[in-house]
Amino acid sequence: MADVSKVADYFLSKVNREEGDLITQLRLYKLVYYAQVWSLVLTGYPLFRGEIQAWRHGPVPVALVSSFKHYGKEPIPAPETGSDFNTIDQQEMGILDAVWDAYGRLSASELWKLSHAENPWRIARADLGDDEQSQETILEEEIKRYYSHFVSSSKEFKIPPEALRVDKQIYVTLERIDGEKVKVPIDQLEEYIWANMESLKTETCS
Repeated sequence: MADVSKVADYFLSKVNREEGDLITQLRLYKLVYYAQVWSLVLTGYPLFRGEIQAWRHGPVPVALVSSFKHYGKEPIPAPETGSDFNTIDQQEMGILDAVWDAYGRLSASELWKLSHAENPWRIARADLGDDEQSQETILEEEIKRYYSHFVSSSKEFKIPPEALRVDKQIYVTLERIDGEKVKVPIDQLEEYIWANMESLKTETCS
């Protein structure tokens, strides 16, 4: 079983910062979540230990929060030089590569939209509104039940296409330090965060 911090480091190491690609907590947590998802579906076993909670802005592997919360909404740098992935076995690395190939091209906003459209996050939150805080666990059984429908007979998976199709504009509710709440169109989420990071609560990055 892989260490969740190594899973995070893998995705951080894949980001091409020289070409302007950035990764924040919002994007990183979703990628790690999808790595857990497809390990559960394709192998029947979790990729790493640890709870994934249904926070306001998507699934969050809570074991990572203490390591990355100090970045707030700022981009996370590459792992330290010398970081290796020798503890990740061949099957686990195959899942990480497949997840990066499928999801790595998506922005934080697109990953936000995707995870919010899928049942496991929604079921965990039950009747809560999208802007309400939650620490409910996303259950492995719900993950397997939902995502198994998107695996082919050859054990390849694809992003659920209906999750990326949204006919109406989606708005994200962000809370300012002064307590005021603002609604931001999902396709403008990252731009708004960068422009207003000093006035927003850091918890909105999750």
